[in-house]
Amino acid sequence: MEIESFLFRGCRQRDVKTVVIVAVVLLFARQLETKKTKKSWSPVTDQDEFVQKQSQVFKEASELSKLGDFIAAAKVIEDFSKRVSFLEKSGALGSNLLNTLGEYQRQGQNTAAAESSFEKAIGALKGYRAEAEEENSSASDQHERTRLYVEASELHRARTNLAKLREDAGDSNGAVAQLKSLLKEASIPEFRAMAAKELGVFHMRHDELELGKAYLEFAVEVHPAIPKGYSNLALVLHKLGELDEAEDAFMRAMKLEPDNPNIHSNLGTLYAQNGEFEDAKKQFRLALEKQPGHPDALEKMRQIREMEEGGELDADGMPKFRNPMKKVGGERKPKIKFEL
Repeated sequence: MEIESFLFRGCRQRDVKTVVIVAVVLLFARQLETKKTKKSWSPVTDQDEFVQKQSQVFKEASELSKLGDFIAAAKVIEDFSKRVSFLEKSGALGSNLLNTLGEYQRQGQNTAAAESSFEKAIGALKGYRAEAEEENSSASDQHERTRLYVEASELHRARTNLAKLREDAGDSNGAVAQLKSLLKEASIPEFRAMAAKELGVFHMRHDELELGKAYLEFAVEVHPAIPKGYSNLALVLHKLGELDEAEDAFMRAMKLEPDNPNIHSNLGTLYAQNGEFEDAKKQFRLALEKQPGHPDALEKMRQIREMEEGGELDADGMPKFRNPMKKVGGERKPKIKFEL
């Protein structure tokens, strides 16, 4: 603005020398600004450049997200994504970018944009696969396995994000459709099991217990070491009243997740609700050893003590827990006893 005012003043004073000098300076400044703009918005056509610049973009977006400005964080990634000329065929690399964009958009309450980004993330994987098949790539087996694993991870990320968006919008059928698509598309056992587990947990959360049980049993059959597979199966079996099976599942879960206090607390609840108070207290103590102050274990221990000191029982002679799991009945003979 100052340069332009000098130029205007020179014109009024008919100072040709000033006009020429200032005009040249102004022209140079504008050309420089244009070059900067072109440079910052130059297309990204090379994968190595994509990797390098994506790292910088993620860092900038992360700093903005730490300030709670998810909209600005999303804008940074979105602007960069528009520069990538091969984004639709970029595979896991582009899918990671678009999934991250969608997650920031969702946190910024822009659900429509988030949904579009997650769909594009899936499209980037499909586009890459189609091109790779045409080229008949001769990559090494190890490289191919790594690529397939990373792609499966990004596909799982996109589909589960879409399922969450559908569920949040009250579209349960849409959420299930996304998870079923994921189950069909997953070729690696670990990710197939993860998809089945997601479906099982979804149905359990919506009190569709038999369906939840079926998917969770399938998950641990396909990949027994799936994180929280057996612990979730144990919960649904407990709710269904299949107590011995639930106990077995809790014990398997303990072997896979030895540091998870929730497993001990949930097994303690199973015992307590069936009058096996000594075993229950042992499990609650184990939960508290692994997580001092574990709220559920502390509360259940306190209520058992109240009951033992003359507290009120329910109609079945069980302690009245304030926050129990769904009440289950039936008689059983515990197959496992625990010693501290």
